[in-house]
Order: sequence, then C-alpha cells, then structure tokens
Amino acid sequence: MTQKRVIDRSTWARREHFAFFEGFEHPHFDITGPLNVTRAVAYARSSGDSFFKLILFLSMKAVHAVPEFRCRVEGADVVEYETVDVAPTYMPKNRPGLYSNMVVAYNADYRRFAAHAADAMNEQDRRPTMQGSGDRLDVVYATCIPWISFTSLTNPVYAVRTDSVPRLAWGKYTDEQGVLKMPYTVQLHHGLADAYHAGVFFSRLQDYLNDPAGAVVVHSP
Repeated sequence: MTQKRVIDRSTWARREHFAFFEGFEHPHFDITGPLNVTRAVAYARSSGDSFFKLILFLSMKAVHAVPEFRCRVEGADVVEYETVDVAPTYMPKNRPGLYSNMVVAYNADYRRFAAHAADAMNEQDRRPTMQGSGDRLDVVYATCIPWISFTSLTNPVYAVRTDSVPRLAWGKYTDEQGVLKMPYTVQLHHGLADAYHAGVFFSRLQDYLNDPAGAVVVHSP
C-alpha cells in the first residue's frame, strides 16, 4: 500500500489558502505552456523507445519532484502520498475513436516503468474498461492528444466529491524552425498548489526533456 502522511492543517503553511478555495464549486486551475521536446524525440527515435511512454515516465518523475502534486483531499484530511501511480487514457487496438482508462504503476527505473505500461496497454487491448483507477487518490490522471497542438485545455472533474487528483495532458508537437514544441497542460486543485508549483513542475520536466538519456538512468543512493 502506498505510504502517506496526514498533514497537520493547524500548522500547515497552506492552511489559509486551502480554506479560501475549499468552498469553491470549481477550485481548480489549468496552465498550458510549450515544452521543447527536440532531444526527447531524437532519443526515442534512436533508442527505439515509445515517445508516449517516455513522456509519461518523465512526467511522473517530475511529479515526484514536487510534493504539492502528491497532496490530496481525503475526506476531512489533507494527505501527502510518498509515491503515486499514473492513470492515463489509452486507445485500444481495434477500437478506433474510443479510449479506455488504465493504471501504470510508477517505478523510478524507466525500463520497469515502460514494462508496466506495456502490460497495462496489452490488458486494455484484451479487456478495455473505463473504470481505470476507480476511486483511488494515489494517482495522477494523464492523457495524450496527438492530433491537436492545442493552446488551452480543461478537464472534467467530479461534482459529487472533492476532486483533488492532478491532470496532465500533452498534444501534438510541431516544428518551429528546427525546434520541436509540444503543448502541455497541468490542472491542479488551487487549495493544494499554486501557479508557482506548476512552474516548478514545468521547469523540472523541461530539464528531463533536455537530457532524456540522463533522466532515465537510475542513480544509486
């Protein structure tokens, strides 16, 4: 079971911010920005790796570098998970135009993570489902929209419960004078994170994209 800690709201630095947004009907914000994926695309092509799996892994590596992306509202508590998995959308084979939801267990070892992703995809090819992660909070939702180089994106959220699970999305990359730019969106609960934390995430992810070969290496502690 994923380890988590309950945050003491009486001493929490964000207690006032959380209280401010707690009563909002839609306490979420979305930020979209371009990422330079030139080196990541080249790495995926030269290594024979899936670009989708690479972006998924680097995104989750960045998620684990920013604690606010691992905080959730759980009933009356705010908790921080030590690790979270990713719940991406996937279009199963022989099911064009219809996607399914799956869960890929996070692993700091890229090869193991990619193997988990391949297993999840194969399972969806056999038995596609919309259930995916169910009611799990120790996940991050993710989706790839390779047909559109979008400039903004808003995700659906649950109305019957507090929805604090972050959403990640990326689109079609385009060539801008030799530089491959890809739109990327994050959606966060504003009581748990601000634009600053989204900026830290974007910066960390861009660092990984600039050096994908180094980012997939597991360094011993």
